[in-house]
Amino acid sequence: MRSKEQFHEHIGTYQVVDPPAKLSFTWSGGNVASDTTLVTVEFIAQGNESELVITHERFTNADVAQRYEMGWGTIARKFAEFLASDRVKR
Repeated sequence: MRSKEQFHEHIGTYQVVDPPAKLSFTWSGGNVASDTTLVTVEFIAQGNESELVITHERFTNADVAQRYEMGWGTIARKFAEFLASDRVKR
């Protein structure tokens, strides 16, 4: 993952790969010792659209969980903007 300031390495192992509905994987910081958490990404059909549900769990520190919640929100917003843009060929 890249920010304007630096590169953040994360590692994990896929737990569930169920296209096109669900992806689940472990998540931990590669450069810094951290707890291993679990991320689940679900696409729930809503007619011609899909609801995106991201669940990130198994945190031992509430402050870290809150930072990730903000980060996933940013990623989801940027993903929605990309899908709505002219860059996506339909």
